[in-house]
Amino acid sequence: MKKIRTRRQAEAAKALSSIAPFDRLSLLRFCGVTEMIEVRSLPRGAVLFARGSAPDQLLILLSGTVSLEAAVREGQPTVVEVMAQPGPLNAIAALAGGPCPVQAVATRPVRVATLPVAVVRSLAMLEPAFAEALFGMIAQQYRAAVEQIGDLKAMSAAERLGSYLLQQASAAEPADGGGVRMRLPIAKNQIAQKIGMVPESLSRAFVGLRRLGVTTAGRDVAIADLARLRAFCANRNAEPARAAS
Repeated sequence: MKKIRTRRQAEAAKALSSIAPFDRLSLLRFCGVTEMIEVRSLPRGAVLFARGSAPDQLLILLSGTVSLEAAVREGQPTVVEVMAQPGPLNAIAALAGGPCPVQAVATRPVRVATLPVAVVRSLAMLEPAFAEALFGMIAQQYRAAVEQIGDLKAMSAAERLGSYLLQQASAAEPADGGGVRMRLPIAKNQIAQKIGMVPESLSRAFVGLRRLGVTTAGRDVAIADLARLRAFCANRNAEPARAAS
């Protein structure tokens, strides 16, 4: 068995060992993957792949933040998702074989690993656990996209922001009294793009959520009562609607 060729590959192998679906590979095939990956460091503003391109490589985010953007309107891109967690960036387009529906732009310096799509397809055929994790991840992405479309059509700005905060709160340590304190993973202007509003509307939505016990200081957020915020986002409480319309 060959040794990993470079320090970058060694670092990427360590990162991949905890990234789905690569964490489900058998040791033998995981070691083979580390021989084939290529690792790149890219600056902020770099385009990782273009909208309409046909990928022959699976791109895996190892560190940094990437914005997935659709068509440009009035000089501004339409942000579909902001990826801050390590994982595959273009799995659906790579496996489907069609053009990428979005472009990927680094919003911070990033490290990415690339692996030939043909290798990924072979792994999916040979490793059932890998295939299950891969297609489970794709299904979750599809479900999240459908939910996001529904939120954009049916929810107010304050409700969309509240839903986003609840998603982030699910991974935070709970505080006393049914609340939580957390730090936002991305900047507020990126949050505004992600949930379909301009920064000014996001600011008004935060003001509206103060009535529900949501306070902010920069990227630090405190939610005094998670149950109350959940009820509001489920349209059972319309208190802040006036401030966030």
